[in-house]
Amino acid sequence: MSITTLLNRLRALNINLRLEDENLKLSAADKSVLTADLLAEIKEAKPEIIRFLQSIQGDEQISPAPAQEDYPLSYAQRRLWVMEQFEGLGATYHMSLRYRMTGDLQTNLLAEAFRLLIARHEVLRTVFFERAGEARQRVLAIEEISFDILSADLSKEQDAEAKAKAQADAFVAAPFDLGKGPLLRVSVSKTAENTHLVTLCIHHIIADEWSMQLMIQEVLQAYEAAIEGKQNNPAPLRIQYKDFAVWEQENIRKPSYQKSLDYWKKELSSVLPVLEMPADHQRPVMQSFRGAQKHISFSKEQSQRFKAMLHAQGASLYMGVFQLVQSLLYHYTGQEELILGTSVTGRFTEDLQSQLGFYLNALPVRNSLAADKGWAENLAIVKERLLQAFAHDKYPFDALVEALEIPRDISRSPLFDAMIVLADAGQEVSEEFAGLSIEEIIPESTISKFDLTFYFSESKGEIKLTIEYNTDLFDASRIGRMGRH
Repeated sequence: MSITTLLNRLRALNINLRLEDENLKLSAADKSVLTADLLAEIKEAKPEIIRFLQSIQGDEQISPAPAQEDYPLSYAQRRLWVMEQFEGLGATYHMSLRYRMTGDLQTNLLAEAFRLLIARHEVLRTVFFERAGEARQRVLAIEEISFDILSADLSKEQDAEAKAKAQADAFVAAPFDLGKGPLLRVSVSKTAENTHLVTLCIHHIIADEWSMQLMIQEVLQAYEAAIEGKQNNPAPLRIQYKDFAVWEQENIRKPSYQKSLDYWKKELSSVLPVLEMPADHQRPVMQSFRGAQKHISFSKEQSQRFKAMLHAQGASLYMGVFQLVQSLLYHYTGQEELILGTSVTGRFTEDLQSQLGFYLNALPVRNSLAADKGWAENLAIVKERLLQAFAHDKYPFDALVEALEIPRDISRSPLFDAMIVLADAGQEVSEEFAGLSIEEIIPESTISKFDLTFYFSESKGEIKLTIEYNTDLFDASRIGRMGRH
């Protein structure tokens, strides 16, 4: 087996290999895939893996872009810019986090922690505009940014908690002006003595889920340092998001990226299958993003049996849930061939691990289910299809859509209508930090970016599923049945 084949197989299993001071480091989202045989295989190939990673480090090195008045957008940013200009997205691409903080919250110090964050990450003071028909981004100087926390004291009012949540909903839904910064806002509503609802909202064009978690970590560290009267001096960032955007525009013309484009063109060259799920309502002429969610929990016994079955086949949990969803959709549609979406972080160098920005990339995985074969045989097919797709996961999805020149159907998403995500389980318990008890509040979503999105996670040995669905197409009863099935 070639070293690239082994590395692609490890990536498909969500196993991350990286070099730290010429030492090989390994981590895995799903520890069960780290079998004794696989670890022995990695150990045997260790010298070759290290040489290979060293050889590609130069190709992946992103240099700071020459200073200029403005910069190009990344491909992912450009898609959102176009959609915002012409399709009226509302709050579809607003990302938010909400926390109940109990204790002596110093709002002024929290605001200062966010100002430090904005100073450190240029993307948080980036604005967008059009010049000569091209979308561009400009990084504002810290002096040009006015940031403060919107505060409200509801503690003397009846139903303060409900009013605070309603205000948070309106706060998240309020539009952003992409031409003015910052595209980040924070509110604090006092609901009782020493109890506050803190809401953070940011536009997806400058952030992704990884960024959200990184932001919270950095803000809380800065806040704790301020509470303790200490200096907070995180290491300066070598590059910023604008540098990645410039690098992406240049790098996409390199042979390795053209090889990936050739792969995707071959995969998507013939007539593309379109998911034809039975719906309760006629599809709108223009794609809507109104949505709701259905939550399903599988028992610990079911979950462990499922994982044991996958382990016996040498498959990861993600491979298993991908096969699970395609089998389910086959029984609903009779379609053996489908294109299902999945996502990758897009943070393929160490520099990008500490960056805020929109790095998420989508993969359109085309797979044919063999109706005359059993689960294990189809799982083997899914494994191979995912391995191939992940071998070409750096090619920007939005550049691919442009290259394919597929006629735009404004009633659907490009290439696929259903997405599969395997996410880390969120924090379900309060955390103590800087004298505060912090509990994340997860509101029900009213947005669906696709017809269907299947969010899987694992917590305390149980697999959980949230089905996000477009309410202009499906009724809750149908999605409930789908969850049970």
